[in-house]
Amino acid sequence: MRKINKVERVALFGGLIGSAVTNPRKALENAVQRQNRDGWNCHQVVPHETRNILVSLIQAALLVITLGMFTFSGAYPLPFEKTADSRGNAEPESSKQ
Repeated sequence: MRKINKVERVALFGGLIGSAVTNPRKALENAVQRQNRDGWNCHQVVPHETRNILVSLIQAALLVITLGMFTFSGAYPLPFEKTADSRGNAEPESSKQ
């Protein structure tokens, strides 16, 4: 059986506002549960790591400008897979046993 894949990005916020309103675990659970209802299976959770110095500098500048209240943070790319039919279309849920 062929598999089709897609990636969903779960973005997080930083700073004091981000720590008050963003729960990384809950955000990941909600994204996975939403995709599971549509028949997608989460393949793995890949933590985001910023390796770009420019992005890190922009994040730091935003923290300074907002007095530590807000900055954008990393994100988790979540790869999902689903069984496909011979034409590459996702199989309907009713056909799975």
